[in-house]
Amino acid sequence: MRDALELCRASLVSFSAAEDAPDKEITVTTRLEQVLAGKEGNFLLPFFWQHGANESVLRELMAKIQAASIQEVCLESRPHPDFCGPGWFRDLDIILEEAGKRGMRVWVLDDKQFPTGFAAGLIEKKYPEHSRLMLDYYAIDAYGPDANASFLPGSLLRGGDSLVAVVASRRIEPGEDWSAAKLDLTGDLIDLTDRVNGGRLFWPVPDGLWSLVVIYATHRCQSAGNLHLLNPISPAAVDVLIEGSYEPHYRRYSHLFGKTFAGFFSDEPQFANTFYTAQALVGRYDMQLPWSSELGAALAERFGPDYRRYLPCLWFNAGEHSKEMRYGYMDALTDQYHQHFNRRLTDWCHARGVEYIGHVIEDLNQHSRLSSGVGHYFRALGAQDMAGVDIVMHQIHPGYDQTTNRWHGANKTLDGEFFHYALIKMASSLGHIDPKKKGRTLCENFGAYGWMEGVRLMKWLTDHCIVRGVNYFTPHAFTDSEFPDGDSPPHFYARGQNPQYRFMGQLFRYTNRLCHLFSEGRHVAPVLVLYQADAEWWGDAMLMQKPMRELLQRQIDLDVAPCDSFRADVRAENGSLVLNNEQYRCLVIPQAEALPGYFLQALRTLRRAGVPVFFVDAYPIYTCEGAAVRSPEDLGEIVALTELAGHLLHKGLTDVTVTPLCKRLRVYHYQSGHSDLYMFFNEEPEKTIRFTADLPAAAGLAAYDAMNNRLLAVKHAGNRIELTLEPNQSIVLVASPDSPACDAEWPDLSDLRAVEIAGPWEIGIAASAEYPNFKFYKSAALAGDINAADALPNFAGTVRYSCRVSLPADSGKIYIRLKAIYEVAEVWLNGRKAGCCLCQPYLLDLTDLARPGENQLSIEVTNTLVKQVPDYCSAIVKQQPGGMLENPELLFNERRNER
Repeated sequence: MRDALELCRASLVSFSAAEDAPDKEITVTTRLEQVLAGKEGNFLLPFFWQHGANESVLRELMAKIQAASIQEVCLESRPHPDFCGPGWFRDLDIILEEAGKRGMRVWVLDDKQFPTGFAAGLIEKKYPEHSRLMLDYYAIDAYGPDANASFLPGSLLRGGDSLVAVVASRRIEPGEDWSAAKLDLTGDLIDLTDRVNGGRLFWPVPDGLWSLVVIYATHRCQSAGNLHLLNPISPAAVDVLIEGSYEPHYRRYSHLFGKTFAGFFSDEPQFANTFYTAQALVGRYDMQLPWSSELGAALAERFGPDYRRYLPCLWFNAGEHSKEMRYGYMDALTDQYHQHFNRRLTDWCHARGVEYIGHVIEDLNQHSRLSSGVGHYFRALGAQDMAGVDIVMHQIHPGYDQTTNRWHGANKTLDGEFFHYALIKMASSLGHIDPKKKGRTLCENFGAYGWMEGVRLMKWLTDHCIVRGVNYFTPHAFTDSEFPDGDSPPHFYARGQNPQYRFMGQLFRYTNRLCHLFSEGRHVAPVLVLYQADAEWWGDAMLMQKPMRELLQRQIDLDVAPCDSFRADVRAENGSLVLNNEQYRCLVIPQAEALPGYFLQALRTLRRAGVPVFFVDAYPIYTCEGAAVRSPEDLGEIVALTELAGHLLHKGLTDVTVTPLCKRLRVYHYQSGHSDLYMFFNEEPEKTIRFTADLPAAAGLAAYDAMNNRLLAVKHAGNRIELTLEPNQSIVLVASPDSPACDAEWPDLSDLRAVEIAGPWEIGIAASAEYPNFKFYKSAALAGDINAADALPNFAGTVRYSCRVSLPADSGKIYIRLKAIYEVAEVWLNGRKAGCCLCQPYLLDLTDLARPGENQLSIEVTNTLVKQVPDYCSAIVKQQPGGMLENPELLFNERRNER
């Protein structure tokens, strides 16, 4: 076995396939050859939490991280007591030195705590004027006529507040239903701002009921949880983050930038105008709104110098201009964020030879809204080097894809449909369509699932992401703190107390292999779905996950793109829609009351070029500029949501087709040169699925076993293949005329009989620190739940089941199939290891280890730490048993059973 340093060198040598063969076209076959030779690159940069540990602990953990087949880390400073102080740089000196010796790279999370925006404390301590600035209002009701009326808008302002506008409008009489009309104005908006003098306003109130809306900018934010965050739409405020976090690292480590020092990671920067409000849509939720002088200038350029007159529309229904103003505000706001935050930080990093990555809060549709979001996912991450996303706190979980689930993270219901059908696809779409990303999408995963999360669920989550296009990961997390650390477990090493640490390397090698294969090529999908932001800002709009669910449940793969892509990036080619390296056979537009005029004009051009366009349920009625849509039938055809997938299948607008219906089967088609990869993943929590897949290309078809790094021959009839996948099982099919030779055949169990191994079992136990020294527990005829109430409910570690098995003399195949395993299984026969299974299928080949007569069988099953350390993050989901609950089976050839 190669040591960690050899693994590192192999990784660095193969980090760029072009270095291995500069004149050779990089294809799937080339990358497969690299993987089979153990030369896959590194696609993992886990969080390494810093608490100010001593030097020996930091060096030990860097060794443990590399021993888990990881060559990069991302240092998370949140728990560190001295970010950007002497203590921080002492620790970073040690880590960078250790990384340099090991050939590893280091990323730094760019602020002292979550979320990015505290600027290492400088906003609070030095630059409070650059904290979040919000637009807010008071409404003063006044009855008229009153020729002598006056008002005191200046007295409503408090320390640091500044008056932005005073606008009067006639109120709609509320009648009996006051609640339905309390926010409505007539739209007769009168700008009185210039009449304010010395804090007083003299204005003769006309006849009737009027409201004076006093609009002001304030640093007094209603979202009290993050009082000292910078204003992300002010370039001067973002420069404070650079001063506080970025420049101190550059001054100390400039000689390592672009080498050992890889770059910076922003974690969930946000507007934070409210705290985690899912419905934070302008005009539909009464809230403070992000503001800056630059945003005011952008609105003046858009609406003219009297834009202030329309500002009440951001909160009130005030006539026909209300939706135009709300849309214009969000359009300008998200552009300001892109320019002044994301692009500014990216430009700073690029000028110094490092990369800039990270993600924003996408939860509960906030990716296109305010509050903890930043209004527009694609703009928010538009300049940086990788698309980014995170999954935490059981947001994605086997079987949780229904529309609503209970969610502990916010004590509310969870939009399971968004998380399972839209979240990861949205992120990977940005990686696919933006050339700056170079096909790279990063997912922060595993965090705050609790100690119940072991490598089996981690493997499921990994496949969930890869089959949707993710090819970089930030696993969450390694920590230097003492065990147990209650901060958002699981922790992979846990100072030696995690019994599953020794399997992490297998999981992470598996991940690196697949990410290596699914990089530097082209994703193949027949459908492009329009991103919802523009439509939602205006008014009534269907969430994009609705059509995405319909399509993905029928294995019709897709990407998502914003309206911005249709300004210049999209083109028609041979009746298809081309965006970056992606080519789509049709465009699907979720129901929208309004869409931008430039986008609708682009649609007409695409339609004339023969690109199929489908509107889900209805045509748009308006442009986002307020005009009526002319001849909408020329833009495309209407298809009902429930008929969408069937309609595309009928028209042949698909890629891989599957029968029968398998709603939780996911497919990913990836192409490089003349070679194709097809990944199939069964996301069913309990159900085995059997299906037939028709592939667009199948020359030289073989199966790649990424867990064991083998290429296996498979039976197929032309482009058609029949497959059976157990829950959590995936398969990667490789179609290439010049694939490497296969190592063996994909296991065919159809002619084998099952014989139960009835024991009796000698059962031993070992906690993580004791392994592999087992203590005798008991003897039993039947294996069972080691964590049952009448057994060892608090035991976490490894259970060894040993027995003698008699085998007849025969040269045929023999397998062992383990059943009801929780959750990692290792098998030894006659003292030789048969293999390790992290998840289903728990099937291992014993042929070369078996001998006629008596054989000694040992099965080791390792559970998770939740049994020993029950935690809050684990408590929201059903708990699993532990150990081997049923006796395993031996699978023999027929002729063996006839003897």
